[in-house]
Amino acid sequence: MKDKNNAFNLGLMIFHSLDGSIDKADFAKLDKMIINDPATVDIYLEFIAISAILNRQGSSVSVKEPVIPFASSDIEGQLRNWEELAEYEKIAPSVEIEKTAGPGERILTEKEREAKIQAFLAEEKALEEQERMLAELERRKIRRRELRRRKRTQQVRTVVSKMRKVLKIGAIAAVVMVVAFYLCALLTPVPPVFVATLTDGIDVKWADSQQPTEIESPLRPGLMILEKGYAQITFDEGASIILEAPCKIDLQDAHKAFVESGKLSARVPLKARGFMVNTPSASIIDLGTEFGVHVKADGSSDIHVFTGKVSLLAGNIDNLVGKLFYTVEQIVEAGQAKRVRAQSSKIQDIQFGRARFVCDMPSAYELAVRQSNPVLYWRFEQDSKYTDRIRYFGDVRIEGIGPDLGDSKPNNALKISQSNSYIMAEDVLEDNLHEAYSIVMWVRPDVIQEQNILSVKEDISDPPNDYSHLLVIEEGRFLYTAGLEQESCDYKEEFIECFSSTKLQARQWYHVAVTVHRGGLARIFVNGNTDGETFVLGGFAGEWGIIYINPPDEDDEIDGKVPSFRGAIDEIAVFRKALSPDEVRRMYSSVQK
Repeated sequence: MKDKNNAFNLGLMIFHSLDGSIDKADFAKLDKMIINDPATVDIYLEFIAISAILNRQGSSVSVKEPVIPFASSDIEGQLRNWEELAEYEKIAPSVEIEKTAGPGERILTEKEREAKIQAFLAEEKALEEQERMLAELERRKIRRRELRRRKRTQQVRTVVSKMRKVLKIGAIAAVVMVVAFYLCALLTPVPPVFVATLTDGIDVKWADSQQPTEIESPLRPGLMILEKGYAQITFDEGASIILEAPCKIDLQDAHKAFVESGKLSARVPLKARGFMVNTPSASIIDLGTEFGVHVKADGSSDIHVFTGKVSLLAGNIDNLVGKLFYTVEQIVEAGQAKRVRAQSSKIQDIQFGRARFVCDMPSAYELAVRQSNPVLYWRFEQDSKYTDRIRYFGDVRIEGIGPDLGDSKPNNALKISQSNSYIMAEDVLEDNLHEAYSIVMWVRPDVIQEQNILSVKEDISDPPNDYSHLLVIEEGRFLYTAGLEQESCDYKEEFIECFSSTKLQARQWYHVAVTVHRGGLARIFVNGNTDGETFVLGGFAGEWGIIYINPPDEDDEIDGKVPSFRGAIDEIAVFRKALSPDEVRRMYSSVQK
């Protein structure tokens, strides 16, 4: 009984779902039963099928309760259902269906039917012909495409074949050209690249015997090691350097060189401004100058600026790539000297000294002087700006009246013609006079009379701290005299004198040297020969301070006032040692060759 009620409720829900009157709760319940129960699916499909049959037959059925087909295994119950449905059909009102006669329902005659068949066949034949023609057109299109493809393929093959021939010919020609080029390169020497010229030299000897020693020889980039002599190199852009042996330099290009060790002086004209000298510890960039560079064995660099100024970059230089690391920049001006130590970027001040460098190609005499290592060397070749720490007073001129120094060239000299015209150099040496020293010069007196030529003093204060070492002309001979302080309870001062034996002539050049030994021996040399000497027990005392050339009249260290010098002086060299007779003789003899 329960199953029958369930089936009735299911049929009721299906009926209401078909006429749209089912509520949401029943719709959800029906949906769940269809999904979960296969028997419900069968009943639902049977119900739908019956409803569809009734609708097709145009039956207008109005029932209060649906006729339910039960899907059951009870055959008896199913038969009862069908019987009820059959009884209902007997008493149900008839359904009238309106019928309209259409053209398709008229019975055709034999002739019309035959005509219709013929028309159909003709239409079929036309369709077949159209399809055949379309197929023929498509075949022709395919054939034309194939012909065009074959033609293009043939053209491509022809072009490729021609290109292969051309490439083969080109490859052969290229190989021939490359072989010819290399043969030509091997058979034809490559013009060398030059960056500088050897413009002057004295006793030049290179470590590489293949490097040129003749003047005006062009120079290639690369390392050059000067073992002996002096070499002047002028770069193609105008800068000129003088190398002093031993020196190791790498010519890099027309405006740059790397100095590994040794000395050089550089003179850079305006057109070559920016010339660069690199060292292992610094880089010097010219700003319109003359300067000297000394690279020592440990890689440290000394830079002395004679004129103008340079830009000094301190740091480690990589010569392979030309790059400067850890740089510190400083502008160095004329009269200044700096030192940059190896493996350091610190720049320190040092004492300026132009005399330490050869700024012009040296004469035979200059070579002889420099061989004894002067600490000061005044050559008066140009004017005051080319000398070391000298101040000019009064009418002091530089004229081309100098002595012949063995190079057959005009030589300048310092000309003094009036009183109170003198030259003063302060703080020329740092140590005291307990050490030996020498002074060498060329002198040409205009008149032979008592006159003061040179004075060396401690300072410009009054006695007892004022000492003099003078070279004068007296009685037609050179005289060296020194004021000495004897230390005791009472201040005591005495003079020593050393005369030359040579009688002097007016307007004639004389080579004069005064040497003072540490032990107290003083000598005068004239024209290379020992011309007088004296000995002082206990040696010389005092300190270097000021050097006067033609001391002013107020200098009265010797009895009375000594008249000023009238004449010319040249090539003054100061040494921190007592020169030997051989050294003095070598200097004088160098101009006699």
